[in-house]
Amino acid sequence: MQETIQYEERQPKILRTLLTGLPSPSSALWSWITFGINMLLLAMALDVVYRPTLLHDCHNASFGRIGYVSDHSAKVLVREPYAHDVKVLYRSIDELSRSWMEKTLKASQPGYWLTNETDFTSVIEIDHLRADTPYEYIINTSSGNKTGTFTTPPRPGRISAFKVRSSLSLGHARNILTMPRVTSTRSSTRAASSLAYHTRRSNIRSSSQA
Repeated sequence: MQETIQYEERQPKILRTLLTGLPSPSSALWSWITFGINMLLLAMALDVVYRPTLLHDCHNASFGRIGYVSDHSAKVLVREPYAHDVKVLYRSIDELSRSWMEKTLKASQPGYWLTNETDFTSVIEIDHLRADTPYEYIINTSSGNKTGTFTTPPRPGRISAFKVRSSLSLGHARNILTMPRVTSTRSSTRAASSLAYHTRRSNIRSSSQA
């Protein structure tokens, strides 16, 4: 008794191999390709984790940025590792003639030193601000000046004046855009009526002369 055994080659499931990252039992080529993709993804993950700490290590950065803003106050987050006074200058933009107001963090004095326990950070609170008003500011640190703008929100229960102005401007623009259409429609109606009137008069004259 003899038996004939035939081997049938299985087609590789390429999509499943690439998505799962598992080797293909029927194709060495796609197994090596998915292995290379796995190594590439691992290298990219290691690069994201260790590049900042190894290649861009920075312990002496100083900066300032705006934090929480309410209708009457704003908080400025600062980081200053050196014994340098941090100053925040601010004024409203709606009236540029206004003088700059100042808030200072005296980090040069021992009682106000910023320590490593707080990562050399602190908060400067600016109060007595006007609601619904744009402001510009300058933060002076040991690394230079940081400038920017912020706008205080309106008081609770009120609508911002900027939204009201934009809504009125948008409505006025819509009225301007629609006015020529109404005028053209009225003009065409008047022209058609005038043409019909003159046509009737000419017909009447022709009939009377006949």
